[in-house]
Amino acid sequence: MAELFIDEESTIAAAKRDLNYKGRSPNKHLLVRLALQLAGLDCHGWAIFENRIFTFYDMERESAFRSIVDVGSIEDLTTEDISQHELVEYQNLFKCLMKDTLRDQLQSLNVNWNKQQNQFYFLPDEKDSEQRREEWVGKKLSRRRVFEKKYQTKDPTKVAFFKHLAFDISFIDIDSRWYATVTPSWYYTWNLYKRNRFHDDLLSKQKRLEHNNSVRDQVRFIGYFLANSRNDNDLISFGELVEFQCLSNISLEENDELEEVLEEEDVSAN
Repeated sequence: MAELFIDEESTIAAAKRDLNYKGRSPNKHLLVRLALQLAGLDCHGWAIFENRIFTFYDMERESAFRSIVDVGSIEDLTTEDISQHELVEYQNLFKCLMKDTLRDQLQSLNVNWNKQQNQFYFLPDEKDSEQRREEWVGKKLSRRRVFEKKYQTKDPTKVAFFKHLAFDISFIDIDSRWYATVTPSWYYTWNLYKRNRFHDDLLSKQKRLEHNNSVRDQVRFIGYFLANSRNDNDLISFGELVEFQCLSNISLEENDELEEVLEEEDVSAN
């Protein structure tokens, strides 16, 4: 953590000159992003709160961060200092840090982040690839298709859309241990990045074809991919999948409103 120290006027002027920035007065987040890019660092794993910047990256070693902060204010914090803070703003900041740092990590694995859909999705290994398959171990070693180029039926020489396996991740704290919940989906694009105009129809059609076991296998694959696609410098790491059972004990004696509704249904049935 450190106090931000950025010359806004000179940063905007340099961004217009070197980064083709065409805006006027950027918000604080964009200003920091521009300043980091000018210093040679294009990353997302940082967050701002009360004119301070938080990151899992080592500010003492990373010159780009040192160039935008008061170096004397750099302070090492434990994860508990933020994640267990009494203010919910800091707890939410910690979750954002984890997700945005993961975004940086997954880029090297050709897994992109889409802000509009609020999800990660698999890109092809090569831009002109017809498909991408990833090895994983479920009950046995197999390969799963995570990207496919789909062609038009009327004109097989033309691309209709690109189909990407996608997923969202949410981080939750259970008894001071952090877990990631995985929600699989699909993303349909027309140029590998922008949403296809028929996206919603294509997604609905795909969902109708899937059943519970299909979704379960997707979760298992994504969990395997995250746990086994590691680099030595990764700041976020994943363990094996765990399963929680949610038990609900509803006492009719303690829920008068529900009991009244049930009694009314009984009367109607008679």
